[in-house]
Amino acid sequence: MTHTFFVEDANALYAEYAAKSVEVTRGLGNMPWRSREFVVKDCDGRLLAFGSSL
Repeated sequence: MTHTFFVEDANALYAEYAAKSVEVTRGLGNMPWRSREFVVKDCDGRLLAFGSSL
């Protein structure tokens, strides 16, 4: 199961997480449903998706 969160700026959050070496399971990209998203794995193994509108 993936938990999804919509944020103001997915690009900025992705850069922040990348700088902190957060485990990314799906890189930042544009989705067909007009959002820009990425997925990370938290310390308990949960998948967390973050996205913002295009």
